[in-house]
Amino acid sequence: MKNILITGGLGFLGSHLANNIAQNPNYSVSIIDADKYSFEKGKYNFNYYKNLRIKLLSKSNINIYKVDLLNINNTTKTIKKIKPDIIIHLASISVAGIADFYPTQAKENIFDSTFNLLQIIVNKFSVERFIYISSSMVYGHFLKDVNGKIIPPNEEAPCNPIDIYGSFKLCCENLIKTFHYSKNISYTIIRPTAIYGQFDCNFRVTELFVTNALLNRPILLDNGGLHLLDFTYVNDVVKGIVATIENPKAINQTFNLSFGKGRTIKELAEIIKKIIPSTEIKISNCKPFRPNRGALDISKAKHLLQYSPQFPLEKGIKTYIEQVKEHISNLKYPKKYF
Repeated sequence: MKNILITGGLGFLGSHLANNIAQNPNYSVSIIDADKYSFEKGKYNFNYYKNLRIKLLSKSNINIYKVDLLNINNTTKTIKKIKPDIIIHLASISVAGIADFYPTQAKENIFDSTFNLLQIIVNKFSVERFIYISSSMVYGHFLKDVNGKIIPPNEEAPCNPIDIYGSFKLCCENLIKTFHYSKNISYTIIRPTAIYGQFDCNFRVTELFVTNALLNRPILLDNGGLHLLDFTYVNDVVKGIVATIENPKAINQTFNLSFGKGRTIKELAEIIKKIIPSTEIKISNCKPFRPNRGALDISKAKHLLQYSPQFPLEKGIKTYIEQVKEHISNLKYPKKYF
């Protein structure tokens, strides 16, 4: 049996990933999570969803350690106890927009935590693989062809992030590759995008729109909702990450993981309205600070990992709405955040 350590495992993606891996009898799963969100103001419903996640994780016999990766001594002691063969590093600030408001905390929770973890591995332990969950935000603006159409970036596309979150994620990617070349650490880098699904409480657009619709509040489309995203249901991302764990074709490789199709935010709103006909859609002239985006090129993951996403937006949102319905009466969403 191999020991797998997931940092940030109490979070949205981390908890889904941990529960999935724990179903494999060949793996023992442990989580390190600082469980701190004090700098993220208005973190509504986090405790409610966190408690649900912990219940599910406990049923899967997953060990949970409350440890801050910024504390090197505590982290070292905990890793020594876990003795991981594989580390999957998700611990980070939850969404890109928060990093712009809290740049110092972004540096600590994205870059410093990664540096500390790598230093501990090099100086104290040896692991088979270091899997890092990065972000599509490292690309910055997606390139366009002569007709102005977005070109889906592959993993070799230029990385020119325009925000703090993407910049620190790219720094971590480069740091990991440096440790590979200088210290022989085997790695896999994952670049997901626009993830949504059960137990998300990070104010992503999918959560906001679905919740508004269920609470009979209007959906607001900034700049007409023309911005493109490659909406990816959490189950698809999890399966893609799991496919890299002991796959020799994933060693020292970078993968885009998404559904692979760009959809406008307006389309998202219209899909929700079809499922919840009472939904009111309003237009705003506000232009959000976001890079030009669209679909990711996932051909490499399809070829090397046999990655095959199963949730187009219509199917994923329908599933997600049914999941949120089960908990909507227990959730608190102040209007000022919508």
